[in-house]
Amino acid sequence: MTVAFCLAGGVISAAIYRSISRQLGSDPTDLLERFADGDLKTNISYLRFPSHCVLASMCKMNTSLLDVVVDVAANSELVNRGTKDLLIGSAGLSERTAQQATSIEETAASTGEIVSTVRDNSTNSQRACELAENTGNCAAEGGKTAGAAVAAMEGISSASEQIRQNVSVIDDDGVPNESFGAQCCD
Repeated sequence: MTVAFCLAGGVISAAIYRSISRQLGSDPTDLLERFADGDLKTNISYLRFPSHCVLASMCKMNTSLLDVVVDVAANSELVNRGTKDLLIGSAGLSERTAQQATSIEETAASTGEIVSTVRDNSTNSQRACELAENTGNCAAEGGKTAGAAVAAMEGISSASEQIRQNVSVIDDDGVPNESFGAQCCD
């Protein structure tokens, strides 16, 4: 019976081994070691294994992982290029911003100079207004003085005319004529 049990155990072991081998498709140790080492480029065609076995599924997984890695690498390259473009754009923006800041500083300095000039012009305008007002007052005073001088000259002219008339009344011989008395009394 012991032999029968041993034979039965051997047959059962062989059946279990065959069942596991069919499910695996072959010994997966080499393939699993390659995956563990990060080697996804191992080209193992899952078509040589039965479609229901574990190794076929592992080969499909390997192909899918390899596709994902290739896609990630391609996208990483796109991100890298985009990052470089952004870096170049940022440098250009930084340079233009610095130029604009310099221009703004220059404008502010010019504005300060303009404000100073406007203040000086305002002060000078006030002084000019004061001078014009003083000149106007002097001209008015001069006009009054000139008017008084004209009036005095008219008085002198009138008196001169009376003297002339009085002198014409006196004869050439120094004797007053009859109209002299009449004019003197007037």
